[in-house]
Amino acid sequence: MNLQMTFPVWLNADILSGPVDADTKPVDSKQFLSLANKTLPESTLSVGWTTRYGIQNVIFSGNYSEAQIDEMIKSVSNTSQPITYPVRAGLAAGDITVWSKLLNSTADKNATLTIWSTEGDKVDVDQLIKLIQEVGYDRVYVDVPEKLRKQLAGSATSASISTFVLLSSIFLGNVLLANLF
Repeated sequence: MNLQMTFPVWLNADILSGPVDADTKPVDSKQFLSLANKTLPESTLSVGWTTRYGIQNVIFSGNYSEAQIDEMIKSVSNTSQPITYPVRAGLAAGDITVWSKLLNSTADKNATLTIWSTEGDKVDVDQLIKLIQEVGYDRVYVDVPEKLRKQLAGSATSASISTFVLLSSIFLGNVLLANLF
């Protein structure tokens, strides 16, 4: 099947078990990656980890381990499609070094992070800002509730974060809307 895509498409799946003993079963990574490549090779893969965190689970600490990062690197090693890694804000801000390792070890040298959270997640805003700055504004998307978005924009010492958060939110909104039509 050769579809002519006229808008960006992201295919999202939790392909690995993630932080804090996540009990949600991930999708089969090999099958997902194979089908994505065969069916929509022009799409961006949004591949991440299952998580157990936040107000629903009454868990407010944890982080992605180096072993989980290594497993992701291995899982996507043969992937030629663009990749964004969705990472939960409250868990991702805890260890900035693992994200540099992940992005630098991915075959797609333009790989990005999509930082997301849900209402009620505990997020260290200052650490999250450091993470965004360390990774680079051009390699991070933000998909967070309004309250956290405003905190990120309001805590910034430079206009870059505020502009970045706004543009990132608009881009993700457009991507999500495009997938509806």
